[in-house]
Amino acid sequence: MLKYSGHYVYFPGPECDAMDQAYACLYLASKMGKAVRGQVLQVCNGAFL
Repeated sequence: MLKYSGHYVYFPGPECDAMDQAYACLYLASKMGKAVRGQVLQVCNGAFL
């Protein structure tokens, strides 16, 4: 499975690090994220199957 997974996964840019996830948390905790309800934020730079 891992041999073929590279053909179906798109990595558009640099890898994400812990700060990217921290910025998403700060956004949700700030006043800018006050209207966000029931969402799942995928902070993975599009690197998911």
